[in-house]
Amino acid sequence: MRKLGSAYVLDERIGAGAQGEVWKGHAEGSEEPLAFKVLRQDLTAERSVVDAFLKERQSLERVDSPYVVRVRDVVAEGDTLGLVMDYVGGGDLAGLIRERGAHEPAGVAWLGTCIASGLEAIHTAGVVHRDIKPANVLIDASTTPGTPRVADFGVARICDATAATRSAIGAGTPLYMAPEVADGAAASPAMDVYSLGAVLYELSCGVPPFVGAPSYLLKAHAQMQPGRPEGIPDPLWALIAAMLEKNPAARPQISQVREALSAMVQSLGGLPAAPTLTDPPPATPLAAWASGGTIVAGTGGSPTAAVSAASGATGGFTPVGPAQADAANAPETGKKGKKKSRKGLVAVLVILLVVALAGGGFAVWHYLDRNEPATPPPVAGETTPPAAPTPSVTPTPSATPTPSTTPTATTSMPNLVGMTQAEAEKALPDSVKVTVVKQAAKNGEKTGTVISTDPAAGSALPSEVTLTVAAAVATIYLSDLKTVTGREGETGAATVNGQSMAHSTSYHLRLTPSKKDEWNLGRHFTELVGTLGMGDNSKDADATFTVDFYADQVLVHTETIAFGEFKDVSIDMTNVLRLKIVVTRTDGNSGQMSSILVLGDFALQGDPNEVPDISQLNNEN
Repeated sequence: MRKLGSAYVLDERIGAGAQGEVWKGHAEGSEEPLAFKVLRQDLTAERSVVDAFLKERQSLERVDSPYVVRVRDVVAEGDTLGLVMDYVGGGDLAGLIRERGAHEPAGVAWLGTCIASGLEAIHTAGVVHRDIKPANVLIDASTTPGTPRVADFGVARICDATAATRSAIGAGTPLYMAPEVADGAAASPAMDVYSLGAVLYELSCGVPPFVGAPSYLLKAHAQMQPGRPEGIPDPLWALIAAMLEKNPAARPQISQVREALSAMVQSLGGLPAAPTLTDPPPATPLAAWASGGTIVAGTGGSPTAAVSAASGATGGFTPVGPAQADAANAPETGKKGKKKSRKGLVAVLVILLVVALAGGGFAVWHYLDRNEPATPPPVAGETTPPAAPTPSVTPTPSATPTPSTTPTATTSMPNLVGMTQAEAEKALPDSVKVTVVKQAAKNGEKTGTVISTDPAAGSALPSEVTLTVAAAVATIYLSDLKTVTGREGETGAATVNGQSMAHSTSYHLRLTPSKKDEWNLGRHFTELVGTLGMGDNSKDADATFTVDFYADQVLVHTETIAFGEFKDVSIDMTNVLRLKIVVTRTDGNSGQMSSILVLGDFALQGDPNEVPDISQLNNEN
């Protein structure tokens, strides 16, 4: 527990990111939980950052949407700078994708409508998010279904211009980053549209459009067309493809995205989810400009074909070429006297989508339990300036279904995920045989709760159901485990972001450009967790490290850490025989000794019934 300024108390640290720590706490004299983002001290030492936050304070605080994590206050006292925000305790969209994989098309549309509504409110306030990704979309568990809420808006843009972060590629996460970000383009709403397109792609099939090392991702976003996964309906794919256009001016505006997705919530109801992929379909080199127009990324043609296939419409689509690109890069301020960018290609796309969807059925997907009455959520609206999105689907609160824990008369499988084992068994008819499988908890899963079912919710209720229940985990610190060959990292206590970590491995890259360690895991573990960052005694502000994680010689995860950064890491180790970690200093100054990369308290976790004691593991190495 610690104080933040004179009015707030920080109770527990709940996360960390590139710009600072996230805490749960409360205001003095209040029991209402709040979330706090406390910026790194090296950032607050830059007067420009403090000034920027204070300058943007009104913009940040006036974003008021049910689909945005509201910024309530900005605290700037001494060397402390923090944002006071709504506390949202239902996990994030990244966890939801890990749990469920590919979502039903109507579910993708519903989630996308909410996120787009939140982004529209943010853009209307004159702010660009610049880091839209599943981890920055929190799920509000206080509503049914859990409402997605956009978090961390504006922070990346404000911090991006500081000396401490100038050496980085730019604001954003490479998996979801618009191609123009790497080119140093000014922040624009079009960047958020592209990133949301990548998120919708991942929601639709379980993986983002491109995967790989950051260097490959930057090249792929700029030069490759993502492959189209099987099973994504034509109207949804046409919109995603338009959002992933390389040319920012050819992308739809966020209001058009919201309108199109809102219509799809109803028209795509009842369609099954596409297969969940482990890797995206093969990407192809970006097609050359033809006849002054662009080819929409990943379609293998234009969106005309996809939309026409669903609607029977023909023609009406005009490619957008360089000469037609206008001021779509400029922020949509929404202020009086300012015109928004020309709708261009996507205005026609949205019209065609509406035509296509008009004849669709009325079945609506319900997010948490398909046994319940299907009612889409309200689209965000605001009662005070700046004007918010106009509601497209607005049921009354009384129309919102309540959670059900018992099978309905349709005898379909209820949603049991998140219940305790006892609650789940009680929710099923006595005639159903229940088989329980224990699986080591990971990714914040609560011990003793159901993490998956076979069959899944919404399926016909069978005579036998398998419940997978999260079990307690066994933990082995990586620093205590012998390496296959001589250890290149130094083990012992280290301090990252003011937090002392007793079981750490540190890498000094002095004479060689990279170092590696390798361990034999014996297929005993399910997850690798820890904090990755620069040691607090590091002094080289230009230092940048890339950390590659290999499972059985296959690259499964990559992180890039710049001076002063730290990240919480969680990597699936299920059925992995050998783990290899390669640390490379990528700023070209490998001979300098003033910065150290730390694997802070990195630990292997697994089922206690499967994990042997440390002595046995070390004998295996």
